[in-house]
Amino acid sequence: MVGIGVGQQADLPDQDGWVTIKNGQVIVCNPRGCGKFPTLTPDKNLQVFLNGEKIVRTAFVHEGDSIKLQPLNTEPFLNLEVKLSSDKLKAFLQVRKKPGKRYVVEDIPPTGEATVKASIAQVIWPQLTFEQVRDLLHQNQVVYGINEEAIRQALELEDENMSIEVAAGQLPLPPQDAGIVYTFQNSGRFQGTVEPYGQGNPLSVAVGTVLAVKSLPVDGKAGMDVTGKIIPPRPPRDEPILIKSGVSLIQDGAVAVAAVSGKPVLEGSIRKYLSVQPVHIINGDVDRKTGNIKFKGNIVVTGSVLDGFGVEAGGSIEVWGDVLHASLYANNEIIIHNKAITARIQAGGLSSQYRRIYGVLKHLADRLKQLLSSMEVLKRQPSFNTADLKLNGEGRLVQLLMDFKYKDVPKLVNDFLSVLAETENWPQQELVELGRDLNEKLCNLGPLRIKNQAELELLSQEVQQTLETLMWLISNTADVQVGYVQNSVVRASGNIIVKGQGSIVSELDAAGQILISGGKVRGGRLTAREKIQVQELGSPNDAQVIIRLLDNCCLDANIVHPVVIIEHGADHLVIAENCRRLRASVGKDGDLRLEREYPGTRKEL
Repeated sequence: MVGIGVGQQADLPDQDGWVTIKNGQVIVCNPRGCGKFPTLTPDKNLQVFLNGEKIVRTAFVHEGDSIKLQPLNTEPFLNLEVKLSSDKLKAFLQVRKKPGKRYVVEDIPPTGEATVKASIAQVIWPQLTFEQVRDLLHQNQVVYGINEEAIRQALELEDENMSIEVAAGQLPLPPQDAGIVYTFQNSGRFQGTVEPYGQGNPLSVAVGTVLAVKSLPVDGKAGMDVTGKIIPPRPPRDEPILIKSGVSLIQDGAVAVAAVSGKPVLEGSIRKYLSVQPVHIINGDVDRKTGNIKFKGNIVVTGSVLDGFGVEAGGSIEVWGDVLHASLYANNEIIIHNKAITARIQAGGLSSQYRRIYGVLKHLADRLKQLLSSMEVLKRQPSFNTADLKLNGEGRLVQLLMDFKYKDVPKLVNDFLSVLAETENWPQQELVELGRDLNEKLCNLGPLRIKNQAELELLSQEVQQTLETLMWLISNTADVQVGYVQNSVVRASGNIIVKGQGSIVSELDAAGQILISGGKVRGGRLTAREKIQVQELGSPNDAQVIIRLLDNCCLDANIVHPVVIIEHGADHLVIAENCRRLRASVGKDGDLRLEREYPGTRKEL
């Protein structure tokens, strides 16, 4: 526009100036008279340069100014990364991209206050090609399991950030481990249809019967990770058929066959051994005609075991009648279909005694370890390092500690000796010898005869070695099943199951569970390590019942009468009133807890 001189402006009317933008060009018209100069305000996406300087806020302009508008165009951005999983079985393409943008200055009609804006004219996404991705994978050593279809789909996406699985390795095919099928388990073909005793037919097999079949192990197939590295499968586990007497292996150990007629037995918790134990059948009662019965295999008595007689089996015992004033001893299970009165019954061989000995010796081992530690502490004290100890031996120090801090050690030794005294001939003679050594050195005046600490350390080592042997000996678990028990002692290395009326004034000791689900317990003592379940506990006539819960054993009783004593460790609780649904358990803190119901209420101790 043409300018007007100052003298001329004074003669003209006032008029504000204006500015307009067309096709990116800025046109300015100056004001007239005392009119206002037009202004420019920059907006986003572009820069405004006034006379060579960038303006960031509103500025006035006039016709002689140099005004340049520069859109802030951006270039497309692309970043590619390949990430492998920790096991290198998967590869992921991580894409980060931003589109480039081209801006154009918007036209503005003539105005005194112009805000300069730029709008998007074009969006340009970065170009990603299949060759780029393939080359990047190879640079990262990804050569196996590439998913070309997934890559092509990724090329079509316009997301700014994405992670796509573009390669997958192959896991190795697992091997088939060896397996053993024991054909006599849960199979009706070994249960005879004829009842030779008129009451039942025990499981038995004939010579040549296939008892177990082993499926051979099969190797797996190697896999490969995305870098082409071979992943070998784990070797298959082989499991041999372990056998004892009465069984032969054929076909390179893949088939087990009965070598004798008898009862197939599978025993052991971790390593299972298969045997066929001969069955000795007593047709009728065990009485004066038969005398006491002792047999290495299994014993079946079709009648009863009568007063004063005993049955001892290296395998199992099954009595179809009663056990009256008699004793049963078996290395495996004992089944009494009727009642046991004034009887002594023990299943699992000496496993029950071994378990009791283990508990005592474990406690004793801990106390001896503490005793030795206390000796070390005292011997470092100048007041105890006397010539008297050197002259007369360190037994006086042992006696001093046992008198004041370890009074329970002699009692533990006596508990061990008491269990030993219950059995005349122990197969493990070292138990008897250990009992003699413990008695000589830790009971009565024995500690005074100890010359030095090394003797006590040796004794502690003997106890520890015996514990390791006992761990193996107590692995045999055997149950006792009986219809009814009265005035009897029943011990089992497994469970004790009373299926009939219950237990009257009897001592039941189980390493597993005691289950009297439908019966009553009137008087006596019940001891278990896992669970005790009783329908009715105690009696209205104040027959005292003692329940001993070992380890984490719990008690469930539906009906409970007074004078029931529950023991766990040092805890001793007495139930002094009638209640229902009693549950005794051991809390996380090791304390004994009771839950029980009274009429209309629920109470917890």
